[in-house]
Amino acid sequence: MNRREAYDLINGMLEDTDYPITIRSIAEIEDFLLDDSSRRFSDQYAAIGRIYDDLIDNPDIDRYPEPPIGKQEEEHRSAFNANF
Repeated sequence: MNRREAYDLINGMLEDTDYPITIRSIAEIEDFLLDDSSRRFSDQYAAIGRIYDDLIDNPDIDRYPEPPIGKQEEEHRSAFNANF
């Protein structure tokens, strides 16, 4: 998928929301993902995050809610668990 197709797909997902901006660049995707209020669009947020990762060629870690799409889940270990 090229960037134009990705932007069209993202904007299509956001049509049914009240998100006020049309996505036209990687920077606007980053702004969307970094804005905590965007998390209210939970289904769209996760899908847009995956598209962003694919666009920047960083699909190694799935930082978004289920269902996974072939990415490794990020592993979290606390100091407590590391001792056992």
